[in-house]
Amino acid sequence: RSPYKEQLQNERLDILARAMVNDERDGYRVQNDAIQAYYDAHKSDYEQATMKAIFVTFKPGLQSKGTSTEDLQAAAQTALGATRSGRSEAEALELAQSIVKRARAGEDFGKLVEQYSEDAPSKRDQGNFGVLKAGSSFPPAFRQAVMSHKAGEVTDPIRQGTGFYIIRVEQRTAQPLSEVSPDIVATIRQNHLNEWLQDLNRRFQPEIKDPSFSQIGTPKD
Repeated sequence: RSPYKEQLQNERLDILARAMVNDERDGYRVQNDAIQAYYDAHKSDYEQATMKAIFVTFKPGLQSKGTSTEDLQAAAQTALGATRSGRSEAEALELAQSIVKRARAGEDFGKLVEQYSEDAPSKRDQGNFGVLKAGSSFPPAFRQAVMSHKAGEVTDPIRQGTGFYIIRVEQRTAQPLSEVSPDIVATIRQNHLNEWLQDLNRRFQPEIKDPSFSQIGTPKD
């Protein structure tokens, strides 16, 4: 009986609508030539950079500004950084800038890593710092700084958390199509769905036959 009858009908319609949308997106067949064409047109989105890094730490202030999870995590990171270094941020920046100058002048980057880097994992691996690519967890500012340089170039100091990174770009390449193909398929399907929904909106525009229906009455004095 009402109102449960109407609620069940509405729930059924909602489930069917969502199923129709998902079927339209996930059932859309993406041809190989469409994947290749999208990859060729957006190759810059799939550039990747192999990096070497030097990390110069500083001792930041220890005060926490709040008690949220994010604030506590930031405070923990700050405390960890404080145990690593006795430098002020200004001193760390000055050192990092001098290292950049020496690296750009042609000094062996591997020897600079051995002498100055305070990131233990990458230092043990001669400064190798992995690959920066689409989907990597590096912060946007870090990614922008690295991807604005060509192979063989050294970035300015990049401030991150409790220190400054100095990155030497070792190689610039594009991710292989086989690696990014699933993401491209998902993007093409989502684009198709967006166009399909827009077409539905154009075809089924609501028509208000009684203009008074949309008018909001004014309160009486």
